[in-house]
Amino acid sequence: MTYRMLQIGVGGYGKHWSERSLPPNIAGGLVELVGIADTDPVALRAAQSFHGLPDSACFTSAAELVRAIKADFVLICTPAWHHEEHIGLAVAAGLDVLCEKPVADTMEATIRLENLVRKAGTKLAMTMTHRFDLPNTTFRNALRSGIDGPLDYLVFRQTGELRKYGAWGAFRHELPDVMLGEAGIHHFDMLRDLAGADCATIFARSWTPSWGEFKGDANVLAIATFQNGVKLSYEGTSCNAAAINPYFKGYVRAECENGVLILSHGAVERHWHDPTRQRGSRKEGEGDPIAPAEQTKFGDVWLLDRFLRWLDGGPEMETSMHSHVKSQAMVYAAIRSVHTGQEIDVGAFLQEHRSSSAGT
Repeated sequence: MTYRMLQIGVGGYGKHWSERSLPPNIAGGLVELVGIADTDPVALRAAQSFHGLPDSACFTSAAELVRAIKADFVLICTPAWHHEEHIGLAVAAGLDVLCEKPVADTMEATIRLENLVRKAGTKLAMTMTHRFDLPNTTFRNALRSGIDGPLDYLVFRQTGELRKYGAWGAFRHELPDVMLGEAGIHHFDMLRDLAGADCATIFARSWTPSWGEFKGDANVLAIATFQNGVKLSYEGTSCNAAAINPYFKGYVRAECENGVLILSHGAVERHWHDPTRQRGSRKEGEGDPIAPAEQTKFGDVWLLDRFLRWLDGGPEMETSMHSHVKSQAMVYAAIRSVHTGQEIDVGAFLQEHRSSSAGT
């Protein structure tokens, strides 16, 4: 079946979706783009030209788009603070939703949207790109093979030399809690998946050094525990002198009973435990290289394919709202920890917001 799709937001990362991620699935006959909307007429016309859409399929109003064009689902590629409005329009029009991360810019809005899609029966999933790119898929497959034995703890590092205003997009330099609010959802969603359980507790500290041109906190250190006992050490920063592991080239290490798995700059390697060398030292880069995962699609291209198979009646997507709300809870619990100085029980934090929402 070919699904009829609308896209709200075709500038910024929406342009990447329009020109890079959609075409393989359009060519495969899985999806047809039938309408677009963007408040920026330049971005709108560029997408119109790229896809050869008529004027009647192009709108500067998302509300007009969903009213005027018959479709099966909508892809939302707008800033997080617009998601509640745009998802609401889609749900009212009877459309399923694939949405850029995060689903909302507050925990309260996240819970409102969870309630909305549950009551409407809407299928809503998030585009967690990094979790399903080639390097992270290779790392996840290696960890899930089980040959390294049980997982003890995870270490994550993403560093950035983005200290100058505008280096990470000017709007991010104006946001509060920018590292957790903007990048944390990608990181924590991926780490929840690797840990194999929801987060139990998290303790975080964030700041911006004097040389960082951010209004909010751009550097974060955190420790977390997951419900299965796995631990996490987390480093996410934006004001470094040099970006050792920048965006899309991050570092993940899985410490298991029989082996150590390392992902860095897209390469995955394994170091085996040698019981005859109890004090033997190793160097990163000297492990056994792990061959890249073999799939026909990765990242956003894979996510759209997977979403369409869910619409076909397949299993619930890994990044459905049901799962995403737990990653969001980890992010906003970390933000609460920053502002209170306390370790936060993530399950209790999520239940608190659900109970509060039920009472309104």
